[in-house]
Amino acid sequence: MQTRVYLDANATHPLLKQVRESLSHWLSLEDELGNPSSLHSTGRRSKKVLNDLRKELELASGLKESGWVLCSGATEGLNLALSVAKREGWKVLFSAVEHSAVMKYCEKELSQQAQLLPVLGDGALDLDALVRELEKLDKAPSLLVLQSHNNETGLPLIPLSRQEKFLDILKKHPQSHLLMDMVQSLPKADRTLWKNLVSQASYVVASGHKAGAMIGIGALWVSEEALFAPQSFGGLQEGGRRAGTEAVWNALSWLEALNVWRENGNEIRSLWKKQRDQLRASLCETEGLKVLDVPHDDETLQNTLLVSLPSSRSDLILQKLDLQGVSISAGSACRSGITQASHVLRAMGCDEDWTQAVLRISLPVGIVDSDIEYFVKTLKGILHS
Repeated sequence: MQTRVYLDANATHPLLKQVRESLSHWLSLEDELGNPSSLHSTGRRSKKVLNDLRKELELASGLKESGWVLCSGATEGLNLALSVAKREGWKVLFSAVEHSAVMKYCEKELSQQAQLLPVLGDGALDLDALVRELEKLDKAPSLLVLQSHNNETGLPLIPLSRQEKFLDILKKHPQSHLLMDMVQSLPKADRTLWKNLVSQASYVVASGHKAGAMIGIGALWVSEEALFAPQSFGGLQEGGRRAGTEAVWNALSWLEALNVWRENGNEIRSLWKKQRDQLRASLCETEGLKVLDVPHDDETLQNTLLVSLPSSRSDLILQKLDLQGVSISAGSACRSGITQASHVLRAMGCDEDWTQAVLRISLPVGIVDSDIEYFVKTLKGILHS
């Protein structure tokens, strides 16, 4: 019998096999993990897990372990960084394809001091528009918020060929602080694609469950020079930057996941590219379906493919796929249950056919060719029924 095919890894990646095994081992021990603020051996064991996670985050990102503030997820991390701009009265510049956590914060809390930046047809930030907005500020402080890679399309916001120009813009406008959303990229995208960007960031956000860890843990990195103010008060956890007992089991799962990516990341990405290319070829031959053209192919998230169903309703297609054992989404999980046009595709200038009926395919680690073939066969059957 065909097992369920999961193709929604950009929403939440399934727990990696090694993570499951490690958690099962720890759960079998009589000495469990305790409160990491406690001084006894159980507490110290938990504290070591948190410290080891920060070290692993430094290895994955190149950013000092001392700057990482563990939190509940990327949404909280983004909100923490954006709250600095609100408190300081900075102008916030954000791309038109950012996550809803950024969009909604700016709408609700920063309506008078936020400015949306356009993207080009290839999904990349319009750098000329960025320069115009920065020059309008006349050296006033600002916060620039950018995804490394978009969660719906997999496209980079600053392709390699434009990074030198982007970094030069930042150098000429030192009053602009950079917040990088690395939720999809760390560690799913090759480090060479984004290392120069994060090296200039004041704030960086990452999330555990996008990489095969448990849901409910993320982190905000804050540079030594960057302003920061805690939004919760109580104990001195996270160096006094985020009060409350840390989610140690979640941290352990993220630590184990990052170990897997450090050891096997290149192999995972290489297999993803092969599978995605084969999937694209199969779907391009399917009547009633269009595949999003992907510029900078080697720079995209290798597990991500976006397709349009011009004469269909994506919600109905999703339901039919689900009934036949395929889990997939119509775009960002933050829009789950809502039938609306993708703001990402609208910003890229796609026509209405594209924006209204979309499937986002995001491959998980370990998916096999037979699962992909089953998905293609099932989708074709639904479209042609």
